[in-house]
Amino acid sequence: DTLISTTGCDSIVSLDLTITSSFSVTDVVAACDSYTWIDGNTYTSSNTTATDTLISTTGCDSIVSLDLTITIIDSAVIVLNDSTLQAQSLDSGTTYQWLDCNNNFASILGETNSIFTTQNPGHYSVMITLNGCSVISDCFTITPILGIDIFDTQYQIQLFPNPTTNYLTISLDGINVVDIEIMDIQGKILLQQSGLFDQDQIDLSAYAVGTYFVKIITPEGNIKRRVAKY
Repeated sequence: DTLISTTGCDSIVSLDLTITSSFSVTDVVAACDSYTWIDGNTYTSSNTTATDTLISTTGCDSIVSLDLTITIIDSAVIVLNDSTLQAQSLDSGTTYQWLDCNNNFASILGETNSIFTTQNPGHYSVMITLNGCSVISDCFTITPILGIDIFDTQYQIQLFPNPTTNYLTISLDGINVVDIEIMDIQGKILLQQSGLFDQDQIDLSAYAVGTYFVKIITPEGNIKRRVAKY
């Protein structure tokens, strides 16, 4: 531009201009269970509306938005019967691998469905995988019930009082010693005791009011009894 100076002469002014722009970016993230972002917050659900403002190397504002996908896997397993377990996570794309808890969680060949059935007594869990995230369920006991007629006709095994407030007494007639497992209604093992004799007590004082199953394990076979705590 040409201006007139105070002395009446031309004054030539030139502009040397650099324009830098602010910009915005989207941070696309997939995570398992939760994610802590650059703003210091931890997010536990997908599709958040979080944004943060940073300063670029040129000194301009930089707006960053978070596009978050959180994968949360339900690790619940239910006991369908004395030989069958079922994983409850059924989202599309989910894969399964059943594991042998007694063998250092070794994979069981060919058992890759949501339902697992076996006639082999043992403790089993499942690895559930979705979107690159994996979770291993609790271990559950499979003991196919055998010899029920023998128990009913030759042996007398009783648990009393039932319902109970804190303690169960086991009464054995015809069997010297048994092992027991206490399970909740989902089949999760809460307590294991070995070498119980006639009139031994089982302590339920630490458990909430509700219904439980007592699996009685003997050389002659196994049987379940339902008990209630109030």
